[in-house]
Amino acid sequence: MQGDTSFRNETIDYFCPDHGDTKNVLYYNDLATILFNPQETAIKQLFHQNGAFTLPTLWIVFLVYFILACWTYGAGIPSGLFIPCLVIGATYGRFVATALTVLEKQFPILHFLTNLYPGTYALIGAASFLGGVVRMTISLTVILIESTNEIDYGLPIMLTLMVAKWVGDIFNHGLYDIHVELNKTPLLGWESPHRMEKLTAEDVMNPDLKYLYPITRVGSIVSQLRTTAHSAFLIVTPVSLDKVHQKPQTMAHHTPQLYSRREPREHALSIDSDVEDANPSPVTDDSDPEAFSNPFSLSINHNHPVPSSAVASPPGVGGHHHGDQYTHARAYPTIAEVEEEVDGGGAGGGDLVNSLTVTLPLPEHSRGQGIQPSQRRKDEQRVLVFHGIILRSQLVTLLQNKIFFSEGEGSQTQPDIDHRMLSEKYPRYPSVFDVSVSEDDKRMLMDLSVFMNPSPYTISYQARLPQVFNLFRTMGLRHLPIMQDSGIVVGIITRHDLTHERLHELRHQKKIRERATQRANRRLRRNRRKRGGYSGFSNPQDLMA
Repeated sequence: MQGDTSFRNETIDYFCPDHGDTKNVLYYNDLATILFNPQETAIKQLFHQNGAFTLPTLWIVFLVYFILACWTYGAGIPSGLFIPCLVIGATYGRFVATALTVLEKQFPILHFLTNLYPGTYALIGAASFLGGVVRMTISLTVILIESTNEIDYGLPIMLTLMVAKWVGDIFNHGLYDIHVELNKTPLLGWESPHRMEKLTAEDVMNPDLKYLYPITRVGSIVSQLRTTAHSAFLIVTPVSLDKVHQKPQTMAHHTPQLYSRREPREHALSIDSDVEDANPSPVTDDSDPEAFSNPFSLSINHNHPVPSSAVASPPGVGGHHHGDQYTHARAYPTIAEVEEEVDGGGAGGGDLVNSLTVTLPLPEHSRGQGIQPSQRRKDEQRVLVFHGIILRSQLVTLLQNKIFFSEGEGSQTQPDIDHRMLSEKYPRYPSVFDVSVSEDDKRMLMDLSVFMNPSPYTISYQARLPQVFNLFRTMGLRHLPIMQDSGIVVGIITRHDLTHERLHELRHQKKIRERATQRANRRLRRNRRKRGGYSGFSNPQDLMA
């Protein structure tokens, strides 16, 4: 076959004669030329060489490349599908062009196919196959035009990619989207799934919270980090639910104080020194009834160290951010106050995280399922008042830099850390298992209130799912605390909770519960009509049991 110099250098002559009758005749193996050349060279030959490949060769190459691409995708080797898809598409596009050329020679009625150029079919075939696999349109059009330097083919390539995407979407998602689902990566779509308006944040949230207190023992922080994989932890204070119900207006009135920054520590010290009594105490007078009706009204005297009686949860001293340095000037309840607020001081020594178990109110649809009434009443007596949120990376950085203080000293002795140091190792933060923490360090205390985010995005438990989904999607959130009244946190939503598979599952479960409730209500109405009452049943849940 006649060929130019560049084509001679790119062909492979497996099982061919060494030379032809003349110097201008070239013998080559067309199958080996495609299979054993680099893929870029094979694509170039499929685009530009006219009449160089036979139908059996193109069919064999298509099958071999297609099977190998499906077999090797996802393997732990440096490979991909972009170039193989171009080769496969160019091969079957070239196959169609060659088949039409053969038909034109056998059937004179197809004379309009005389000037057919196989390279054009190869280009359109490559675009259609790659577009059907990855479902890209605009970007892929630009890539192919820039690669081939054929601006005249812009419109045909665009139309081909759009049709390939529409046809592929009828059957399944794009390959990259399927790969994301297989890896269980919580990558959210542009919009929430359809018909999810009946779901609320309460239906989606995870009520099993992992949390810390404003001032926590280092050993407890290390334990939380090493036993969980959570990326963030809530900063909370346990409060008696009875106190919240007794004075909801007082709680609502004082809630904004949680997020307000007080005067710098120097001013706080001067104020405390003016009102000190003969027996100074690190907390307010216990006789003040408002002191325990609202945990935010407690104030701390920074002149005094943490008392040994408050080992479980040391006095909560907050922080004041001045420039790039953190100083301490914000008040939180002490351990003794928290214990008395929750269960009358029943929690003994040790860390409050380990000695005090706070259970959240159960969602309406899960109450009464396998829980004894006495246990349910006990569980619903305590709630968590939300203060802020802190990231795992920040906690590990604080541990690595030993930002904590001794139990016998005040929190003003806790070292300061520049805010830039908390994020200077982004995105490769150290692991908590790489941080050396001695037994003496584990007995130290850490004031988390100065490093937490006191005003993250939150949402009501009654919010509809589309609103929650749009908040995640538009704000780029990873964690969303779910709130009740008076600053009570009842759950948290992460990206894993908003994947389409989980939302469809939750929607199906809610439909089942609604149908069961409707059947129970119908039974109640029938019994009432027949017997003039509820026949011993007090509510639909009794009929559903």
